[in-house]
Amino acid sequence: MTIEAAATVLCPVGSTQNPHWAGMPLGEVAKQTNGERMLAYLSGEQFNANGDHVRQQAKEAARLLISQAEKVG
Repeated sequence: MTIEAAATVLCPVGSTQNPHWAGMPLGEVAKQTNGERMLAYLSGEQFNANGDHVRQQAKEAARLLISQAEKVG
């Protein structure tokens, strides 16, 4: 998956404070205040993606976006 493709993957969940993130492209979520926390959550072990293709794709995309941000920042 490319960075560009990862940025277009839709966020499968929102947060308590940001329920509107559900359905937002991960590239947009990353630009939001505390968006990096959502990416960390999606890429982490606590986010259950077992057996769900959409959630697994979001997990992989979040990991890629975080790794890209670490290279840049």
